[in-house]
Amino acid sequence: MRLPRVQIKGESAVYHCMSRIVGGDYLLGDLEKETLLKQILKLSEFCGIELLSYCIMSNHYHLLIRVPKQIRLTDSELLEKVRVYYGEESTRYVNFKQKQAVEDESAIDMKSRLLAMMGCMPTFQKLLKQRFSIWYNRRTHRRGTLWMERYKSLIVEDTLHARLTLSAYINLNPVRAGIVRDPAEYRFSDYGRAMGGDKRARFSFELLTGEQSWAAVQKAYRPFILARGLLDTKGNNRTVKESLLEEAEALNGRLPLPNLLRLRVRYFSDGLVLGGEEFVENIYHQYREYFGKSRRKGSRKMSGGDWGNLTVIRDLRNNVFE
Repeated sequence: MRLPRVQIKGESAVYHCMSRIVGGDYLLGDLEKETLLKQILKLSEFCGIELLSYCIMSNHYHLLIRVPKQIRLTDSELLEKVRVYYGEESTRYVNFKQKQAVEDESAIDMKSRLLAMMGCMPTFQKLLKQRFSIWYNRRTHRRGTLWMERYKSLIVEDTLHARLTLSAYINLNPVRAGIVRDPAEYRFSDYGRAMGGDKRARFSFELLTGEQSWAAVQKAYRPFILARGLLDTKGNNRTVKESLLEEAEALNGRLPLPNLLRLRVRYFSDGLVLGGEEFVENIYHQYREYFGKSRRKGSRKMSGGDWGNLTVIRDLRNNVFE
């Protein structure tokens, strides 16, 4: 089941987006990750999209973004965005500036196309993947598709609990992969960068949490990122997943949230919509025709542990953890 591009009318929208390298190949080294991150930061600023959390792995990336309900720009503000993003010597900037100066009719069309890129998540994803593919293929003398498929996206209710849950899940990617034991040690995520003192990453956490200081951000975020009592599997044949699932069985499937986030959770990639019951029901009724006639309710409880008040629109009771 795939919903069309959902527009949450009158409100900003938060999305968890993920895209994987074709074939799942591990093509992204440190240089590639740094370059992709620079492109993400630059393009999100150009499109007016708030980057709340991110993590770039060797074969995929995760983004948690907030798309505003509306972006209003004056002509001079739009021109400045074009200058910063494309460069002062770029043909696009020079042409747009000249056409604006003489009020050329074609400037109206160019302005319309540029404004259509503002606050548009599909356009943001398309441009990001295209531009990075061009850079990567030129550098490696490679041809063909770099990304496996259309990006996956999950619509997330813009609440503190939902945002923190998804952000922690994203930042725990390198822990789940066995790359680091503490997510603060991974420098290609917003958490790792923020813990290293990066001001831009720390500002993203202020957007994420609504807090005004780094100390307050940490106090709100650490309970989501730390799993107390997690078994140390060093020297043990069991994986972290096996240990956690064993713990879940002992707790009758009620793992605490920080431990749940150390597993690969299908709800966060395939759940389609995630949030409180009322939020999910509202979207369900907007897109009722995409669901079976016998279905009576949109929201579905999440199984496997204590998710708080979070529900999803797609039922994944089987194989929730990958």
